[in-house]
Amino acid sequence: MAKLTIDVPDEMKDWVAAEVDQGRSQSTDALVRRALRQERERRDPEYKYSDDDILDMLDEARASGISTRSMNEIFADAVQAVEARKAVRG
Repeated sequence: MAKLTIDVPDEMKDWVAAEVDQGRSQSTDALVRRALRQERERRDPEYKYSDDDILDMLDEARASGISTRSMNEIFADAVQAVEARKAVRG
């Protein structure tokens, strides 16, 4: 995997650290990869996930822990997320 160094404002760095500290992302790297993946997917609907993308998503899922939501709630959220992505893509 390649290394990429970026500069961000302190406020953005603090937000990323809080996301990781609160368990909403496994690591800074995982959060940035997810953001880049989402942006690429938004711009290029034909984009297919790489093996590394899928492994990152599995790591994030494991790190998020066990949900207290019902299967119906999880499914409804997934349907809503798909519909939102369709709306963004037009």
